[in-house]
Amino acid sequence: MKTTMIAAVVAAAGFASGALAADTVSMKFTGTGSGSNVKATYFSTTLNVFAGQLKHTITSGTGWSARLNGDHRTFCTDFGEYVTSSFKTYKVVDPQWTPNSAPMGVDKANAIRDIYTTAGITISQTGLNNDLATAFQLAVWDIVADYSASTGVAGLGLSGGHFKATKTNGSALSSGITGHYNTLINSIGHTARTAPVLGLTNNGSQDQLVYVPTPGSLS
Repeated sequence: MKTTMIAAVVAAAGFASGALAADTVSMKFTGTGSGSNVKATYFSTTLNVFAGQLKHTITSGTGWSARLNGDHRTFCTDFGEYVTSSFKTYKVVDPQWTPNSAPMGVDKANAIRDIYTTAGITISQTGLNNDLATAFQLAVWDIVADYSASTGVAGLGLSGGHFKATKTNGSALSSGITGHYNTLINSIGHTARTAPVLGLTNNGSQDQLVYVPTPGSLS
């Protein structure tokens, strides 16, 4: 299953379908991109956190995964772990296998692909609107925590369920953030689901989602 689903992503990205199930890259965190600070509750943990693009440098990709070498703006699936500022080895996997501490599964991964397809490659580029970057990360966390194919988007929302978010002072998020969030969430199940997105996992460091670039697309 891992190889089959990753091969589908590879094909969608326009590359030969190679075996990626054992592929690895070396990656480190280099700073934040577009986004904003929020107060978020994930199950029993409440933290003031940055929600938005996370800048990472990827090296040492081999085989097909050499395509990922370079600088990227990623989004995390793993609320309970932290990024690393030193290079560590990450496995290249289908998003369903992230976070590796509690893999989200196929249905949630498909919802993730839907919001990536709706946002498009601009979600991983420089100059992204801060509200959209914040909304996208909140949508990812909400899907990982609360999405179920049986209830659909009715089980999602930033004021209830296992995942909740507000401004850092506890007041309601801006209409800009919630507007983008609603657009993303309401796209689930209504897209072509073609976004070429992969997961990057490391035991002990925060797992990431990366948009697979075409040459020059992430400038």
